[in-house]
Amino acid sequence: MQTSTIKKGSFNVKKWFGGFFVVISIVVGLLVTIATLQNELEGFQLNELLTSTTVWLTDISWLLWGLLAVAVMIFTAAIRLWILLMRSGHRITFLSAIKYGILSRYYVLITPWGLGGQPIMMGILHKEGVPFGLATSIPMLDLFFMRFAMALITTFAFIGVGPLLDPYLFVFALIGYFFTSFLPVVLILFSFHPQFSSLIVSLIRQYWFKRTAQKVALNVEEAFAMYRDAFFLFRKKIWSLLTVFFASVISQLSLLVIPYGILISFVPVFQSSPSIAFDLSTLIQFMAMTNTMLGVVPTIGSAGAAEFTFSAIFSTFVVGHELFWVTFIWRFFVFYGWLLLGVLLLILTPKTEHR
Repeated sequence: MQTSTIKKGSFNVKKWFGGFFVVISIVVGLLVTIATLQNELEGFQLNELLTSTTVWLTDISWLLWGLLAVAVMIFTAAIRLWILLMRSGHRITFLSAIKYGILSRYYVLITPWGLGGQPIMMGILHKEGVPFGLATSIPMLDLFFMRFAMALITTFAFIGVGPLLDPYLFVFALIGYFFTSFLPVVLILFSFHPQFSSLIVSLIRQYWFKRTAQKVALNVEEAFAMYRDAFFLFRKKIWSLLTVFFASVISQLSLLVIPYGILISFVPVFQSSPSIAFDLSTLIQFMAMTNTMLGVVPTIGSAGAAEFTFSAIFSTFVVGHELFWVTFIWRFFVFYGWLLLGVLLLILTPKTEHR
């Protein structure tokens, strides 16, 4: 018989390394932002950079706006995972769903291209008692709806603000759209088809080490069978899937709306731009294009490219020291803040040992 005990006061290398990684990421982020905006910050003086904070510290509406957007993202992530798990017959508390939602985004952000997010969440779910088939299919369903929602939003953005972008940014956005929205949606849909597993199994049998090829192929084939069976549980749960899709749209819009709240605080230093209106719809579309471009960058959190792309697009409205602060505050809400949440959750979660 196994009993679980909570081990307190132990030093967990992985958790504390995560905290160290967050601190380093923020420091590097400051340096990368300064390097990216070196033309805007020509003759950089730290005291001038700090003085420029008076422009936006007098009105902290951006803080409330950003916190609300992050809260909505956490809530909708929990809703998606809670519905998918509950409707599949695996009961969990909503608090657990919140934890899964935060960790899911945390692991996406700390892995190149975000490729580690789903596999790690599959392992976490399975380790916490979710059957293998559900543990693999639910993160993929969640990813499908999130990417599909972003694909729809970005399609409207291409139509609405695509012509306003520089040609090189437009081409980069098209490439990003293919790799971050179109291709994942198609591949995930195809992964539920038996032909996909047959292709993978045949490749293993042909190119894997001969001694273990047959055994590995059988294990993979069995895993895909459980994966498909779990997916088929949702075929007739249309309203649940529609709710998950709606929550995905809300989550993606919450991510994209953050720059609008930040930029409101910088209205006194806005540049005039007769060709581009400063309104919520336009800002969301610009941010959708920015977000799509970042998906093709392999660095963790799209470091470097995020600052460059964001500043290239939003320098239409604000420049100089203020552009630095807009860029860094945005990165805090969409990257550094999530790293802090993820690490705090890992540190505060008790370590359970089985005996």
